[in-house]
Amino acid sequence: MKPYLIQHLLEESAERSPEKRCLSDSKSSVAYAELVARSRKVGTMLTALGVCRGDHVGIFLDKGVDQVLAIFGTLYAGGTIVLINPILNTEQIIHILQDCGIRTVVSSNPRMRKSVSVFQSAGVRSALVFGADEPLGFEQEILFDGRFDSVDSSVPDHRIITDDTAHIIYTSGSTGMPKGIVLSHRNIIDGAKIVSRYTGLTAEDRMIGALPFNFDYGFNQLMNTV
Repeated sequence: MKPYLIQHLLEESAERSPEKRCLSDSKSSVAYAELVARSRKVGTMLTALGVCRGDHVGIFLDKGVDQVLAIFGTLYAGGTIVLINPILNTEQIIHILQDCGIRTVVSSNPRMRKSVSVFQSAGVRSALVFGADEPLGFEQEILFDGRFDSVDSSVPDHRIITDDTAHIIYTSGSTGMPKGIVLSHRNIIDGAKIVSRYTGLTAEDRMIGALPFNFDYGFNQLMNTV
């Protein structure tokens, strides 16, 4: 019975309003059904990199449509989201990567080319990189050119349950090293339902995402929207 996983929130909205615009950034806009299809394809690519149920996937991207694709793609691959804000310093990034035992990361060409040695030194072995056309040096890597029509969307059934970990949110680190807060699918679904209810959100509303998704309320805004 849905929704019991976070991606089911998105799928239910896509079933009701497949062609309705779901998300926009300064460069692109995507409808609900398209977001589901593209996210599943990102999940396929992460599965090809070896991501399995419960694996922690680092998402090192600027805020935008690609970051949301990485979030839902990780969920479709059965993984756990770990958002790494690019404004963090090197020490904080290494701490999160090692603290979570992250072996796979999703990033963009400009971001990763500046930081590839940092991620490799922290134990990252595989990467899905948007917009890259030359190898970066990871043991396994998929350099994605943005052509979604060339990617299969048949992600395997990982038998995830609602109490499985979905997201590890790290604190800002303003009083020390960032600390991870573990959230299940149930935590996030219940939070989205509660906030949507008491704020009176409807399908006619538009939300501006002013907060980063690695911040708890920023992530909650995304879940409220879908």
